[in-house]
Amino acid sequence: MYQLGQHLREHYGSRLFNNTYVPNKVVALTGDRYNRTIASAITVMAGMFPPENPWSTELLWRPVPVRTDLDIDNADLLTLLSQWPDDQGKCPRLAWIKTTDIYKQEMAMKQDLMQYISTNGNIRVNSLIDLCAAVDNFKARAIHINEHPLPPWMNMTFFALLQRAQIPNTLRKLYDFEQLTKLSGGMMLKKISTVMQNIIAGRTDHQFIAYSGHDQTLISIEKALQINAFPSNQDIGYGGYLAFELYKSQNGTYFVQLMAYDGSRNRTLIEANKCASPCEFQSFLQSIEATFPLSWNAECGLADPAAEISLLQILVGVMTVILIFVSEALLITCCLLHNRQWQFVHRRKGYVEIN
Repeated sequence: MYQLGQHLREHYGSRLFNNTYVPNKVVALTGDRYNRTIASAITVMAGMFPPENPWSTELLWRPVPVRTDLDIDNADLLTLLSQWPDDQGKCPRLAWIKTTDIYKQEMAMKQDLMQYISTNGNIRVNSLIDLCAAVDNFKARAIHINEHPLPPWMNMTFFALLQRAQIPNTLRKLYDFEQLTKLSGGMMLKKISTVMQNIIAGRTDHQFIAYSGHDQTLISIEKALQINAFPSNQDIGYGGYLAFELYKSQNGTYFVQLMAYDGSRNRTLIEANKCASPCEFQSFLQSIEATFPLSWNAECGLADPAAEISLLQILVGVMTVILIFVSEALLITCCLLHNRQWQFVHRRKGYVEIN
């Protein structure tokens, strides 16, 4: 994660904030549920912003605030489909997904792995959600194998079962359910578009907004955008990201460009569905608006839709500044704004970068 911070500094630091941490320009966010995403966000910021005037010769670190947004947790697959009885964020109206043939088939295909983990690891693995959570923990541990050696039962048998389970494909199959994608990737895109609209309208000085999440976070956005930013049969590497870059042309037109990073220093330009890159902002917005949930709580069955919409209308009318402040809090993983010169030419995409 520290190296990811250095990578982001290399790509965006000099163009956006002169390689200097500026509180009103840089925002790092994470949910509140998982310690690892919080620690990752702190570590990424440490890599992005080494101390300019070290306050300690023993600790070359500059503290950078990391904020939390509970909506980020609500978009998490483990929240949406959780069976945990004490999970207050679960989404009742998605319970039907567990009764579908796809879910049952995936469960059947992974029974051997689930049984193996339950028996040898003394971990409760009764659902696909339990399995995803357990395997995610194992993958993180394997990366730091010198500090956290794997237990003996994580042997060739375990890794053969893990390979056969094809968990990355399972996540993508689950996100084929439109309602699930709308309440996860769609909600994230709604927040992203709000941030961009605030930037365009001059309501905020924020230029770089980073979110620390999970592979399933990126997969849900892939599905909502109808893109293939990462190989469908592979895990998204730690430190992988999707970047939503916002540019302004000389004539005042705004464009969105998507970049995918797989965690191995390879950045790829992504063509958004129905909108070639760079995509004019209003066209980009129109192409994704159908994925937005009107109200996450209402569509999850956690609140009365009419009551929540009425309250929202009141808040928009009398608390605009507060809502803008709150809605600025998220992008997957970065949003930036700086001037770029684009020249219109007679090509399929319409615009080319000239500097």
